[in-house]
Amino acid sequence: MPRIDPELRRQAITRTALALFQRDGFDSVRVDDILKAIGLSKGGFYHHFKSREDILRQIVVDETNGIAQRLNDSLLDDDPISAITRLFLEGSTNLGAEVGVLGSLGSFAARSVYLDELERQLALQLKPYIVQVIEKGIFEEVFNVVDSSATAEIVLAVNDHGNRCAVLGNLNSQQLRAYNRTAIEALGKYLGIESQLGDLLTTLGNSQ
Repeated sequence: MPRIDPELRRQAITRTALALFQRDGFDSVRVDDILKAIGLSKGGFYHHFKSREDILRQIVVDETNGIAQRLNDSLLDDDPISAITRLFLEGSTNLGAEVGVLGSLGSFAARSVYLDELERQLALQLKPYIVQVIEKGIFEEVFNVVDSSATAEIVLAVNDHGNRCAVLGNLNSQQLRAYNRTAIEALGKYLGIESQLGDLLTTLGNSQ
């Protein structure tokens, strides 16, 4: 029997596990359930993944790749002001909808694993583009002159906290919109664009 390409095997395990997670809930699925569904030995499984949580991390990587690519494309296409505000609005809206694997994660522990990997991936994949957006805004004399790398870290940290509150249920949708409004308003003052954000801030305020 021909050997299956390791990457294809890894993808098959991930797809099978995701289907089980979404059907039964992450906390109800054991590694043995995944092995039975895919017809794989424990040795074959542990060659690719260390645990059920390790599979979850890979699923988050796969989902984040799609989110990041879509955001990255729009960040570079948008004007600098729209690009920065999109990070706050689109990310938390998607998480609030509990799309992908997130809807199968019922426990605090599972959601914490999800968030830890999500934040790591967003930092790896989004920061270079955020830096480019900030530098573009500075070059076009739209933004104040700031440290683009440090500002990108601040944007990510604020965005991560909003995401964490959304995923863990610490803020309801109204409170999350208020958080986004405050974060965008503070960033606007820092970048010197608060007057251009008037309509957006009014919309967020009226939605509370």
